[in-house]
Amino acid sequence: MAFILAGMLVFWIATFAFIFSIGRRQRQVEAELSALKQISDN
Repeated sequence: MAFILAGMLVFWIATFAFIFSIGRRQRQVEAELSALKQISDN
């Protein structure tokens, strides 16, 4: 039983880290896009 709980804990931590990294990467992409728009407007 302990192995199952440990496996589930690792799975949830990995899932959360994956979602968090995707969200952070998406914000970086949006910031780069807005910077490119400013450059192209000037």
